[in-house]
Amino acid sequence: AGLAAEPENCWYIGDGVCDHEAAKAAGMKSGVVTWGAHPAEALKNCGADSVFDTPEQITDFFVK
Repeated sequence: AGLAAEPENCWYIGDGVCDHEAAKAAGMKSGVVTWGAHPAEALKNCGADSVFDTPEQITDFFVK
């Protein structure tokens, strides 16, 4: 039993460069949040598909 979603249609959102790397290794799109434990500048330069500075930005991105 698994999800009926293909990795390329899924998002992995985390607060570290390692989360972006894990997303790419799994074939997923990556998003990083800048309010976690890691420096925002490193996250903004890691190559993630999207960078979110607030939780509201995530909601706006996926809902609207």
